[in-house]
Amino acid sequence: MASHPFSPSLQKFINTFYVKTTGVCLKEFHPAAHYKTLNALFTRELLQARSFDTAPSSFISPCDSFISAQGTIDAGCALQIKGHTY
Repeated sequence: MASHPFSPSLQKFINTFYVKTTGVCLKEFHPAAHYKTLNALFTRELLQARSFDTAPSSFISPCDSFISAQGTIDAGCALQIKGHTY
């Protein structure tokens, strides 16, 4: 359902409701109504790139989120996140 485009008015409602109920901050992104699907909102690009630490010892997170699990990363380990395997 997240990839299904609804009518613009319904999609605006869905996106705005999602942003408000989850507390998503869009100050570095287009407004919620800009995205044609909820998946487009989930995978949005920054309007301007952020700088980040390039040191080899740095851990860089590819998204703004919260940590819901932790553990050792092993070869062949698959993580299920929002229906996607990584």
